[in-house]
Amino acid sequence: MKKSLRQEIFRQRKALDAQSYQEHSRAVMQRLLDNGFLDEVKSVHLYYAIYNEVNTLELIEELWRRDIQVVMPRTDLKNHKLDNYQVTSFDQFEERTAFNLLEPKQSLPRHEEDCDLILVPGLVFDHNLNRIGYGGGFYDRFLARSNGRKVAIAYDFQVRESIPSEPHDIRMDQIVTDTRIYA
Repeated sequence: MKKSLRQEIFRQRKALDAQSYQEHSRAVMQRLLDNGFLDEVKSVHLYYAIYNEVNTLELIEELWRRDIQVVMPRTDLKNHKLDNYQVTSFDQFEERTAFNLLEPKQSLPRHEEDCDLILVPGLVFDHNLNRIGYGGGFYDRFLARSNGRKVAIAYDFQVRESIPSEPHDIRMDQIVTDTRIYA
């Protein structure tokens, strides 16, 4: 069931044309800004968007403007985990071929502290704040050891009434979409 849901939503997300992608991404970001998600936070962990995930580039720039620490993951494939790094400019990224995404350079100092806010990617979510990711478990392992506020950002079509979940799956504190907030 998880596999077919992943495939279905992945296809829908990849099918977004450039204009729809930008409009929906901006709507999600505006909802974050308008609803105080960045108020009183000192650090935000977020991802570099791939495959038409909600675009985070403008948000990264906004965080820097507000002097909020930007913490980004780097995938450690050997140990099957995420390592986190504080980034202060786009020059601190490098192309990684593992998942064809940009990640912080390994030469940067690691960020070992909890972040106040963690913006979580995923493929499918539900009204009970469950999440289905890409299936590698990288984020579930990271989230299990973090005390930060876990907020998924997604498009409306990625949220279902109910999805299968397992004991090791980490629930979100909230889900922000282009039209609503689930809490």
